Amino acid sequence: MTDARQVPRNRSRRHHKDALRDYKTEIRAFLDEEKDRACARCGVHYPICCMQFDHLPGTRKQFNLSEARSGLIPRVEVLQELKKCEVVCANCHLIREEERRRAQLTPA
Repeated sequence: MTDARQVPRNRSRRHHKDALRDYKTEIRAFLDEEKDRACARCGVHYPICCMQFDHLPGTRKQFNLSEARSGLIPRVEVLQELKKCEVVCANCHLIREEERRRAQLTPA
C-alpha cells in the first residue's frame, strides 16, 4: 500500500522540475533575444552566439549573466544585472577589457 504522503510529494517534485525547465527555457530565450542586436561598440549585427554582455565600468557585478541560463537566479535579479550591461560582440568585449586593464595599470 502506498503512503498517502508520498504521492503529493512526488507530484510536487515533478511540478517543480517542470516549472524549473520552463523557467530555464524562458530565461534563455529572453537573454538570446537581448543579444539579438548590433554591437554597442562597432555597430555590426552578429549572430547571438558571438554577442556578450559587457558589465559597464562603475557598476558592481553580482554574477555573470551566463549563469542565469541555469534557471537558478530569479528573474528580478537577472533584469537588474542586465541594466548594468551593454551587448557587444566578442571581439569588442575583449578589446574593451584590455583597454580597461591598461587604463588601470597607467598611473593617473
